[in-house]
Formats: sequence, structure tokens, C-alpha cells
Amino acid sequence: TRLEVIGFDDTPVAAALGLSSVAQPVDAAAGHVLALLVHQIDQTVATRSAPPDPHRLLAPHLVLRHPTFATER
Repeated sequence: TRLEVIGFDDTPVAAALGLSSVAQPVDAAAGHVLALLVHQIDQTVATRSAPPDPHRLLAPHLVLRHPTFATER
């Protein structure tokens, strides 16, 4: 049986080791949080509007590097 190791959060260490990793969409998450914050700042009693949905599913992506570490089991 072959066992492969995949990292999480695509850290600089994973990149330095050539380890494949799952990367979180940090820029998209920050953009969404910023939109929520701006909406809260802009709110006044006279201009109540519906806030952006605070829940958002942001899909991660796989960063494939070679070699992917593997061991025989």
C-alpha cells in the first residue's frame, strides 16, 4: 500500500520541501471580510440595507509539487 502525504495551508515550509499542499483562498476570505466591515461602517439608521451574507463557502485548491512524499505500507 502506498501512503502519500499532503500538507495543509500551503505554508512556506511545504513549498521549501516540495510538499503538495491544500491552499486556502486567503485573499478571497479577506475580501469578503472587508466587504462586511465596509457595510457595517456605512450603515446609518436612514440607509438600512441588508448586509452581505456573512457565510461564504470558499473552495481551497490543491497545489501539486513534485516529488510528493510517499512511503510503502
